Amino acid sequence: MNFLVRYFIFTLLLNAFLIDAYSQRADSLVALLSTSSKDTARVLLLNQLSSAYREVDSNIALTYAEQAEALADSLGYKKGMGDVLENIGWIYYREGILSKAYRKSIDALKINQDLGNKKGLAQCLNNIGAINIEQRLYENAIINFKEAYQNANQIGFISAKGRSLNNIAFCFLKLKKLDSSRHYANRSIVERVNDKFRAAFSQRILGEISFAEGNYPQALKYYQITLDAADESNNNFLRASTLFRVGDAYIEMGKPDLALPHLQRNTVLAKRFGYNGELESTYKILIKAYSAKNNFTEAFKVQEKYIQLHDSLAAFKNDEQLAMMQAEYNDNLKNAKIELLTKDSLLKESSIKTQRNLIYVVSGSLIILIALMIALVKANRNGQELNSILTNQNHLIIEQKRQLESLNETKDKLFSIIGHDLRSPLNSLRGLMDMVDNAALTREEFIIHSKKLKANIDVVSFDLSNLLSWAQTQQKGFAANMGEVNVKKLVNDKIELYAEQTKAKGLQIFNEVDPTIIVWADNNHVSLILRNLIGNAIKFSKENTDIKVSSMVVNDRAEVSVSDKGIGMTREELSNLFKMGLNISKLGTKSEEGIGLGLHLVKEFVELNEGNLRVTSEPGVGSSFTFSLKLKSVKGLSIAV
Repeated sequence: MNFLVRYFIFTLLLNAFLIDAYSQRADSLVALLSTSSKDTARVLLLNQLSSAYREVDSNIALTYAEQAEALADSLGYKKGMGDVLENIGWIYYREGILSKAYRKSIDALKINQDLGNKKGLAQCLNNIGAINIEQRLYENAIINFKEAYQNANQIGFISAKGRSLNNIAFCFLKLKKLDSSRHYANRSIVERVNDKFRAAFSQRILGEISFAEGNYPQALKYYQITLDAADESNNNFLRASTLFRVGDAYIEMGKPDLALPHLQRNTVLAKRFGYNGELESTYKILIKAYSAKNNFTEAFKVQEKYIQLHDSLAAFKNDEQLAMMQAEYNDNLKNAKIELLTKDSLLKESSIKTQRNLIYVVSGSLIILIALMIALVKANRNGQELNSILTNQNHLIIEQKRQLESLNETKDKLFSIIGHDLRSPLNSLRGLMDMVDNAALTREEFIIHSKKLKANIDVVSFDLSNLLSWAQTQQKGFAANMGEVNVKKLVNDKIELYAEQTKAKGLQIFNEVDPTIIVWADNNHVSLILRNLIGNAIKFSKENTDIKVSSMVVNDRAEVSVSDKGIGMTREELSNLFKMGLNISKLGTKSEEGIGLGLHLVKEFVELNEGNLRVTSEPGVGSSFTFSLKLKSVKGLSIAV
């Protein structure tokens, strides 16, 4: 305990020294602000002051940025407005308010595109890429970051070049492509000459790569370099996002006593500055630390805080995902309307020109009869061509109208599912949490209720995962990331995932997939397909029966079947199986719940991977779901793709 007291006292003194040094720099900017006039220079000064604070205290940063936005608007200062909106977008991103971050960043991007401001474009594209990361659209994010790098490189904008390279490295880390991640992180360090602070983010990524490789001592070295840079610049976010990683590395090394001071320090820091994502990660690792020390009393206390925060953040993130989809839908609708108005204007202009030409022809016909006859022939030909153009344009307009109606229908479906189907399990989850929070439970009762709580969380988490995956498939440009996939290995992973559920119902799952079969598909998509099909088989199987996952090769395709001996389906249920709104989810044989979206997602992902899905079922006998995918290889033979 004495060690912890000395550690916290040292930390407070160090932070006090750094904050004092930072305050002196901030005070000098505030002093300049007090003497400046309400002109464009004041806009730049307010935005500079906001940028200085945004990694230290986002609330103060946002206050200065909003003052700058109001002044830039009143002055009509377009260049300053672009810089300010980009800055506000990043502040909202740090606070996790993605819908506002997206709106501000898009507005800033349009301004900088109009001005040809490559510096501003690089900053905005980095913001938009970061928002794509939060939506797990890593491939889209990489495109944003590479475009940001090109703009920054053309004007020698070093900090944005390094930032873009770091972000690319982070995307590859999330995609588990560690060599590519290391390559871009090292490039970022090399291209950020004499920029120790920004290079610190590269060091943190290198630490995460070492952690993923199991080299925890090396990861700690990189994390310490990052912390030194964070302390030197008093960057609270960089500090908070590194400390819990340090604690995790110590725990993996079997040193929970060394992990605890860093995690406890980060709890205070993350709470103070509202870094809820970092606080959630810290709680999660604290539970591991206390459990490793057999201090289950403290572990249970932190577990309760973690569940409450996780539930709150999950609800907030879900709301933000919906707000993001609404913002993107509004953008698509706005752009489509602009395009329709433009085409309508062109058609009217064409019609006016044609009428003017006819007047000239008629006037000329008074001079000579031959000219009249020639003009009439030309007018007839032009009229036919114009009718053809108008017909084609009308077809385009009708198609765009259909696309807009489809987008609106998708949005309404999504809101309906969330507003009705998820409300019941979430209310059940809230009731269990209130009981755990308020009741005087014994330790044994707490463990029993914790299992119920986990079961509800698993149900809601799985439904939300399906829901967000389905929503992504509705977005334009969503595509499969094709590669080699070992189906048997994925089936084994799902069997292990559902071990508790199968044991509870006395089920056995037999993996009879040929281990030599390799398909050409998106690994994450095939994983989700199997997870839903096996989960459904478990849900509707009778107790003490078998589930079989088998395969066969037909020409250049592999067919994978998931078969159960469950309650089966009627012909009417089969005919409505993939019709949105008609396949109302049924309870499982032990009253398991769902939102009826899993099979829609299976069908869309199978087709997205150039496959097909078929179903056979008989009431009281069972069901069999079979999907086919293109083969990459089988029994050592390579098949072209």
